[in-house]
Amino acid sequence: GAFAGTIFTVPNKGDWLAEPTIKIYGPVNSTVAGGTAATITNNATGQSITIKSPAGSTTAVPSNAYLKIDTRDTGGRKIQEFLVAGDSLVGNRFDRISIDSDMIKLQPGNNAISVNFVTGTVTRIDMAYRHTFL
Repeated sequence: GAFAGTIFTVPNKGDWLAEPTIKIYGPVNSTVAGGTAATITNNATGQSITIKSPAGSTTAVPSNAYLKIDTRDTGGRKIQEFLVAGDSLVGNRFDRISIDSDMIKLQPGNNAISVNFVTGTVTRIDMAYRHTFL
């Protein structure tokens, strides 16, 4: 895919862990139904999120949608699919992440985030967070 093996540097200028919200725009697909479609890893912490397609499908994120992963401990921890047009909620999608996935946190300083997609052309990935101070 377009982002296979890509590493982004994401800075957290704070002195405490930042909890990002990640948006992954489709299409994101696996090669087998219910299989792994993508992995996002914070190389600084070893934490990773594995995105998978649902049982009976190879489509993890359709081309007209995005998957929003909210890693915040307070009021967050949501995995939802939205349509790009109108930004309307399709539904909750906890089934789209592997059970052993971590809710990635950003350490103070620079965080190397690697993104690996099995197949498909990803048009965009957004990561929103606050530089967190304790």
